[in-house]
Order: sequence, then structure tokens, then C-alpha cells
Amino acid sequence: LGTQPAPLEKVHNSRWLQSPTQGMLGDPAQWRQLETYVKAVVGRFHQDARVHSWDLYNEADQKALEKTISQRLPVSFSQEHHIQLRLLLLQYSFAWVRSSMPQQPLTACEWDDGHGFGMEPRFRELIRSNVDFGSFHIYGTAEQTRLVIDQMRKAYPQRPLMLTEYMARCVGSTINEILPLAHNQGVAAISWGLVQGKTNTIWPWWSWTYNMAEQEPNPWFHDLLRPNGDAYSPQETLLIRKLVLMARAAPTYEKYTSSAILFNVDGVKRVHSVNASSFAQCSPAEEKYLQFIREPTGHASAEKSA
Repeated sequence: LGTQPAPLEKVHNSRWLQSPTQGMLGDPAQWRQLETYVKAVVGRFHQDARVHSWDLYNEADQKALEKTISQRLPVSFSQEHHIQLRLLLLQYSFAWVRSSMPQQPLTACEWDDGHGFGMEPRFRELIRSNVDFGSFHIYGTAEQTRLVIDQMRKAYPQRPLMLTEYMARCVGSTINEILPLAHNQGVAAISWGLVQGKTNTIWPWWSWTYNMAEQEPNPWFHDLLRPNGDAYSPQETLLIRKLVLMARAAPTYEKYTSSAILFNVDGVKRVHSVNASSFAQCSPAEEKYLQFIREPTGHASAEKSA
């Protein structure tokens, strides 16, 4: 509450905080506060038609972010007993929300990074046995995303799927590549970021680890609009409009069968691909960053230059 700290310049989502804190997570006696909060919020809005669904816990076993954040801010690192407590808290969260009898469906996201690194099986198992629809995060290429969609469809037969985080342009997760794929697969999709602002998410994840020299990244990592409302990419905006109109006119989905994404723009079927120069510009930094966060905690800090 009150005045919030200013964001760190050119650092992605620089005021990220652990929630719950390690102190609260490690003291189940304090979970009563979380239970009271969850039941109060869900109870207040459990029949509100404006609420689409309840997403109960974001990437519940994720700990790589802690190492990233530690490059610039103090962080308490999660140990195995913290991860086990998160699993228990996730289980309790489902029970707390169900007790409020919401009319909206429940979900909790799975996550994959497209490089063979993702959520632990014990968390996936708990989520899959408790949610009403499957949700997942992946910031990957079209082919990586398609493979994860196939895996999710097998894990959630007869249940809807929603891609609740995607769109990181220079690593290949783009509006042009992913949104037509999701549309053709009948998967709902939410891109990260709407308007450029204090979250600084036009800058890449590795801005925590490396200092950014340019005045504005090219391409933007996340976000669709400039502060004045102008589109960062008018072509992306056109594609979104066309897909929305198509969905409204014919809410059925063509089976996606190719590794290329084909979408009809101006009457011509063409393949959309990420800007090659931008992808090449970001890929080395991405690889260095991914290598860094997968090293054991306590490894020497990466060089802060990019």
C-alpha cells in the first residue's frame, strides 16, 4: 500500500515480488490469512458474470526467476521444502475456492520453456486432477508451441485449453506465429502485455542479468501498444482484428496439420515468420540467459553486458 518503488530503468518487470513471501510460505500457521483472503475474494465475485475464470497459482513450482531477480535485488531462494509447501498450498487453494462454490471454472497453469525445461510432474498431476480447463505458459516458436499444445490436449481430453502466457517477440513467440496457431487449434490465448509502461516488459528477461545499451529494444519483448495508444506493430493489430472477426463469424476451427502457420491475409495464404534479423539479434543473449538460470544457485554472476 502507498507509494510504490520506482521501476529499475530498462529492467523487465523490475518490481517483481515473491507471493506469498518465503516467511509466510514456511509458516503454515499464517496460511489462515491466505484462506481468509481467497474465500473473501472468490465469495464476493463467485456469481459475477464479468469474471471469466479463477487462475489459482502462477507457475507454482517456478524458482528460476529467483536467480534472475537476485542479480539486482535481494531474494530468498527456495529450497526443496519450500517447493513441497507450494504443492500443499496449491492443494489447499483448490479446496478453499471450491468451498465458495464459484460459477466460474477453475484453472492453474502448467509451464514449459520450449527447451525441455518445465513444470515438475507432481505439480502437473495435482493440477490436472483439480482444474476445469487446462491452462499453460510457453514462450516458444510455433513448432515448440504446437508440441506443447499436443501434449496438453492429451493431458486434458474433453476439456478446453487456454494459453495464458505467450508472446516474446525475439525468441520466436510472436503474434504472427502463435495466434493463428492457437486459433486453428481452438486454443484460447492471452499475450503478455498490453501497453508499454512501468513494468518495463518491452525489455527482455535477460535485462535483469545484462545491461541494455539501446534506448528502445528492437523488437520489443512484450506489449502491444505505446502509451499514446498507437500500435507497436500495425500488422499485428490487423492480424488480431482479422482473427477476432473470423471467430465471431464462424466459431469453428480448422484442424492445424502443418509445421508452418498458414493464415489468409488480404485473400492470400502466406506463411508468417518472426523478423529474421530481430530473432538473430536476440538468440545469443537468450541462450546465455537460459544457460545462466539453469546453473545451480550460487554460481558466479553472469557478466552484465549485452
